[in-house]
Amino acid sequence: MPTFTPPTVKQSVGGDRLFSRYGTRVGQSVVKTGGTYRLTPFPWLGDIKDLTEGTDYFLGGRTYTITNEVAADLEVAGFFPVALGYGEGAFGYGAYGG
Repeated sequence: MPTFTPPTVKQSVGGDRLFSRYGTRVGQSVVKTGGTYRLTPFPWLGDIKDLTEGTDYFLGGRTYTITNEVAADLEVAGFFPVALGYGEGAFGYGAYGG
């Protein structure tokens, strides 16, 4: 089964001259609205009220195992799920079975 990790964006640590050069990667969330997936930094509880996590919405910073149908829908919306390949997710326990 394919996996999907929502995209990340670089967020600066501070606004001053020294720390503005540094940043950290912050996960964005993907929510299905009106039949299509869209990227949102902070989904409102009302946006995900009747939706299923891992099928209809994906919270940033997590990796989800998804069905082929959901993977196809995400690709149509411009997101790119990853199909498990050699050395990935062996026996269902992360990379190389570890």
